[in-house]
Amino acid sequence: MAEYTITIKDEDGGISIAMAGPKASESTAGQLAKHLLGVLPLAVAKIARSKAAPCDCDECKAARNPTPTKPTIH
Repeated sequence: MAEYTITIKDEDGGISIAMAGPKASESTAGQLAKHLLGVLPLAVAKIARSKAAPCDCDECKAARNPTPTKPTIH
């Protein structure tokens, strides 16, 4: 039976992520831990974007601006 611990800490304007457990394990817990670490960068990026102030350049404003949908009638 394998046991893994994923630790996430706030540190000086950033975060650190560490995993402890057996190095090479094909157990279900080992596979799950590896996959969880794989999705963490996406989650961190999403959180960082949600906390960031919106950019005020014309390109970013245009991307945020909702565009009305125009249904095509045939």
